[in-house]
Amino acid sequence: MAKSSVPFTNFTAGELSPRLDGRTDLAKYFNGCKKLQNFLTFPQGGVTRRPGTEHIAVGDGSGADELRLIPFEFNVEQTYVLEFSDKKFRIYKDGGIVVDGGSSPIEVVTPYLTTDLSGLKFTQSADTMFIVHPNHAPRQITRTGHTAWTITEIDFRRGPFLDPVFDDSTLTASARTGNVIITSSQSDPWASTDVGRLIKLHHGFAKITNVQVAKITVDNFVGTFSAGERVRVVGGSGASGTADIVEQGADFIIVENCSIAAVANNDSIQLVAGGGATCTANGAQLNLDRHDQVFATVQENSNLETELEPSMTATTISFHEGDPSATGLSHNDFIEDSAGNFLTEGFEVGMRISASGSANVNVSSITTGSTTTVTSDGRHNLVNGDLVKFTGSTGVTVVFPTEASSVINDFFFEVELDSSTPDTKFILLDPATRKNVTSTGSSSNGSLVNGNNFSSALIVAVSDSVITLSTSTDIHFQNEGQSITITGDLTADDEYQLGAFSGTTGHPACVAFFEQRLVFANTTNQPQTLFFSVSGDYTNFTAGVADDSALIYTIGSNQVNVIRYLTSSRVLLVGTSGGEFAVRAGSVDAPITPLNTQIKQQAKYGSADIQPLVVGATALFVQREQRKLRELVYDFNVDSYIAPDMTLLAEHITEGKIKEMAYQQEPNNVVWCVLENGKLVAMTYRREEDVVAWHEHQIGGTLTDGGTTYNYGFVESIAAISSGQRTEEEVYLVVRRTINGSNVRHVERLKPIDFGTDIEDAFYVDAGLTYSGGAATTISGLSHLEGQTVSILANGSTHADKTVSSGSITLDQSVTKAHVGLSYDSILQTMRTDAGGTEGTAQAKNKRISDIDIRVLNSVGAKIGPSETELDIIPFRTVHMTMDNPVPLYTGDKFIEFPGGYDNDGFVVVKQDQPLPLTILSIFPRLQTFDR
Repeated sequence: MAKSSVPFTNFTAGELSPRLDGRTDLAKYFNGCKKLQNFLTFPQGGVTRRPGTEHIAVGDGSGADELRLIPFEFNVEQTYVLEFSDKKFRIYKDGGIVVDGGSSPIEVVTPYLTTDLSGLKFTQSADTMFIVHPNHAPRQITRTGHTAWTITEIDFRRGPFLDPVFDDSTLTASARTGNVIITSSQSDPWASTDVGRLIKLHHGFAKITNVQVAKITVDNFVGTFSAGERVRVVGGSGASGTADIVEQGADFIIVENCSIAAVANNDSIQLVAGGGATCTANGAQLNLDRHDQVFATVQENSNLETELEPSMTATTISFHEGDPSATGLSHNDFIEDSAGNFLTEGFEVGMRISASGSANVNVSSITTGSTTTVTSDGRHNLVNGDLVKFTGSTGVTVVFPTEASSVINDFFFEVELDSSTPDTKFILLDPATRKNVTSTGSSSNGSLVNGNNFSSALIVAVSDSVITLSTSTDIHFQNEGQSITITGDLTADDEYQLGAFSGTTGHPACVAFFEQRLVFANTTNQPQTLFFSVSGDYTNFTAGVADDSALIYTIGSNQVNVIRYLTSSRVLLVGTSGGEFAVRAGSVDAPITPLNTQIKQQAKYGSADIQPLVVGATALFVQREQRKLRELVYDFNVDSYIAPDMTLLAEHITEGKIKEMAYQQEPNNVVWCVLENGKLVAMTYRREEDVVAWHEHQIGGTLTDGGTTYNYGFVESIAAISSGQRTEEEVYLVVRRTINGSNVRHVERLKPIDFGTDIEDAFYVDAGLTYSGGAATTISGLSHLEGQTVSILANGSTHADKTVSSGSITLDQSVTKAHVGLSYDSILQTMRTDAGGTEGTAQAKNKRISDIDIRVLNSVGAKIGPSETELDIIPFRTVHMTMDNPVPLYTGDKFIEFPGGYDNDGFVVVKQDQPLPLTILSIFPRLQTFDR
């Protein structure tokens, strides 16, 4: 039997993988832990208990949708955290939410849905953050004051563009100045996803701001339409209606915002537009026995209700979702989908509407107005019936049979226009046919203003292959007020260019700054392409050969692997799903230019779709499977970047897969990682001292979701920012818990490690709040923890746990300062001891720890033993201390007779389960080892 003393002098290897349980040949084995929970490793070697989290606010839309935190830092003094939720964000600063003059939280509307939040990537310059998502046009968030925040679409005026089109198609401009129409030689080149897309024509630029299919407004019709085109009258009971120009036999028919109306006996029909034709009852009847095909697009998140006026007591209207045999519904019922749900925004459905019964209209007389306006909001298919005939260009005459009792069957009115052409406009109701419609009405689109060749022209309407340009009120130019002139002739341009960013081609998914250029990357059509702006002009992508010109670069590789991230270091680091690349100039220390740029592959691990962290001269990125965190660092020996695995010794720690990261530089260089299973893990990272130490953190609370119970607060998002008020950088969290039977999200902030020297200021509860004031026994303001059992530090001493009821607790004695919140355990378990064996290793040999010294710093309260179930209290209160005062903070050694008997492991476990601080510097067990 040999006696020995084992020194655990530091824990700089952190929690080690179970796969290393037998690797006593590794130096890091003796600096590691089998378990390190809710402890942070100091770069100097010791570990300290994770401080608690303070409750800031209940998350927006708390239980319904996931939140995302994003840091916003103007400088180290002016820093914020943005809380993104469904279609908006709120702002946090200095541990509080930013409010307006009425004390309501500032909320900024965004286009981002909850499902978009995880895909947001961003970069920042001063008070402007550039943010991208593949489903949305790039935007910028601007802060002009503490409570003044806006988000706007980035105003690209000079590209980027795709290569010139060489497919024999052309775009033609109708004029150099004024109201300009650009016509494509293709039959159907535009789609609604082209909204926001740029066009370069000759030497000019345009931007599509709206796409409309066949929407026209024409005053005083002249000219001729093709046979078979009809106008449907809608409205009843004297209500005004609109007439829809339709194309018989069109392949796809949409009527937006349609209301479907029917009429009954003794009610009038009106066709009213600037004093149009009116029909009133005279005994003539209009038979409504017909079948119409009508397609509707739901425009708002609300119910779409049919309007059948007036009540048709003897008639039912059947609504069929693509199936004529579907069940009929009575009129005025809401239209539902096949699952019985009301239609929501974006739902497109075709309905066949059948009217049956004796629904007639009596016509008695006709009045004629002076003008008629026909507006087409789309196209739909009709059979004969319910049509009107225009017989003149200055008025409308509607002709009905004079017999008072005749029934009008298959009666329709034609549209007749003469050939006068005072002003020609183009419409296209069918991609195969173009028709000229003339109008005496004047153009209302306004004139184009700019001194730079067509540059301010925006496309404001698109009708299949025809686009109309007008002035933009959202774009400002240097030479505003000058007339536009399209240089060169007005012949068709067969080398026009289309914008690279659009809903059709995809929007960029990555963004970064590099050498005074704003860089975008990864659109749907160009997943391996990078777009560099003009140097110093972030929204200008004018290509050229000058050193500061914009450039577009596509990665050449054997596989087409999408770009996952961009991050700026000494080079521009580009992570793709298949490998890691570096972008730099061809010569050392030179800036990139259109003629001096190279992209070289550095590694082939593949990157996850997670923004990396820049730490000093290195970048930490998550590998494709989201389990490994790699360090992308330059190695002068090989003149290339290498990517060692930072999780090699603790591969188990990221089993839940990394989804978000944040870097807290001060005070201890900690990388925080949120896992998909809601756990929070962290790595103390100090490479120059060879410190790579992982530790797991379980936030207080529980969550039950979908039948699964998590015995910890479920962390969903994290952000770290500098702080002008504290010496430590701030870490914000979104934590989801089950509170009082409901799942809620809390925004919380990690308290500082250094709380000072007064035990009353020690904050070691989660989702906690602090009371400080006059003596009180009732602590209120705890509604966010309703029904929860809370841990309490009262005047520096531990207090019996209490349960929150009606947002408050009642203490056993009055206090002037108390910290109240959810408890959590901090646990350190050493690796197996390997000392005392006279015949080689002590592993797997019977041994017993007799006593132990633990060296602590500013600590109170803890337990120690061979396992989590066999622990003795470490005494901090001595006989010389008064019971009325809290135990003061202690620094030094504590000697304890070690509980437990003989075993083959020799583990040492230290646990803190009270709301008190604990910092462990070293552990010195004394043990006996039996070789046989």
